[in-house]
Amino acid sequence: MEMQKIPQAGYTIKGLWIAGLQRSLTLKNALFPFKLISSLWTSRKIIKSFKPDVAIGTGGYASAPLLKMASLRGVPCLIQEQNSHAGITNKWLATHVQSICTAYDGMDRFFPESKVKLTGNPVRQDLLDVHSNRLQGLSFFNLSATSKTILVLGGSLGAKKINELIDAHLPYFKKHEIQVLWQCGKIYAPTYQDRTQENIQVHPYINRMDLAYAAADVIISRAGALSVSELCLVGKPVIFIPSPNVAEDHQTKNALSISQKNIQLETKLDEKEKNYAEKIQLVDHLKSQVNSEFKTIASEILKTDRDKLKVDNSDLLTPLQTQLKSFRDRIETITKEQVEERTTLKEQIKSLHVANLETQQSAKNLTDALTYDNKIQGDWGEEILSSLLSSYGFQEGVEFDLQKQYKNEMGEKFKPDVILHLPEGKDVVIDSKVSLKDYVDYVADQSNELALKKHIASIENQIKNISIKEYENLEGVRSLD
Repeated sequence: MEMQKIPQAGYTIKGLWIAGLQRSLTLKNALFPFKLISSLWTSRKIIKSFKPDVAIGTGGYASAPLLKMASLRGVPCLIQEQNSHAGITNKWLATHVQSICTAYDGMDRFFPESKVKLTGNPVRQDLLDVHSNRLQGLSFFNLSATSKTILVLGGSLGAKKINELIDAHLPYFKKHEIQVLWQCGKIYAPTYQDRTQENIQVHPYINRMDLAYAAADVIISRAGALSVSELCLVGKPVIFIPSPNVAEDHQTKNALSISQKNIQLETKLDEKEKNYAEKIQLVDHLKSQVNSEFKTIASEILKTDRDKLKVDNSDLLTPLQTQLKSFRDRIETITKEQVEERTTLKEQIKSLHVANLETQQSAKNLTDALTYDNKIQGDWGEEILSSLLSSYGFQEGVEFDLQKQYKNEMGEKFKPDVILHLPEGKDVVIDSKVSLKDYVDYVADQSNELALKKHIASIENQIKNISIKEYENLEGVRSLD
């Protein structure tokens, strides 16, 4: 094949009269000494006339005489071992070369370690764009994008067993609407060329291998060194069928080497998955611990601020009530004096009376607010709670709601003061239903023990009647704490 392809690519090629040594007793081996002497002599003339700067051998039997003569003339030599198991020619040449390029790990078991360089095998440049050229590949080979495609490769000459295998399963491919792009080889083209049909394409040889790889979903191939390297780069599912007719069973060893690499990779991935799962478990544990601590801290913050608010309200309430009472007495005195002294100022007195009423109402509203009574107190208390929660980083409408209306199963409407949303689907309902009306009387006259007793009795009665059941079945309220 190279005697045709290399001139087509624009390079000069010269052949040697050489063949491999047969491993069985045969008359062909009788000519081997003559072929070897002829090839050494021809190689000497080529080296002398061409004067190379470096000589490269790729392991075939033609490499031996050429690199032997190049090394004798002092030309730096390099060999490339393409397979996972070194061939006889390269092992023989190893002592005569300066560098040995390999495609697999562990090749120092065949060659001097100091000379071995892991470079991989050279592959065609156009394989780098395989995954982005799928549509172009399907169009080039006139294949459907909706059906799966199998690419079958038996080498340039073809593979008898692979061809027989594919031929036997053509009905299966047709039944399951599987497309087959089949390179049968030049030798077998006359036998299988007539198998071409709607979903089967038979080619003696495929020139655009880059587009064939791009169009394929699954590849069936021999396990030659360059084929294995190319298919590793292509990165698609491959079924290797090694040829049993190659020296030292190279292809089987190549396929086994790649499968072993995949096993090692899967093992590493399993270990990474295990480590990842352990990290996720640790994160979940820490999350649960943080949630628990958050609930404890939130409870302590609310309790501390609630107790502090009660003390602050008590300190604020007494002086305000005293000032309001003094102001009211002063207004009444002025009004009385105005009436007695000037009856002509009736309109002024009326205005003062209205002002007095408004002041009293304002004072009552403030008193009610500070003594946890009616709607004014509710709005004022909600603003304090909103301010406290916001100052600790809670977001209204996200982590708590104010005066949001809910319905129970009976359709009754409830509007709790505050709903605090905790982690793990828990809600805290903060709703004041205790009427402290008797407290107003007690504040007005703190020496009145009866008013105080009524106030305390009212609180105790309300506490006895508190029930969480009112909130358990509210639509939109989660499980309660």
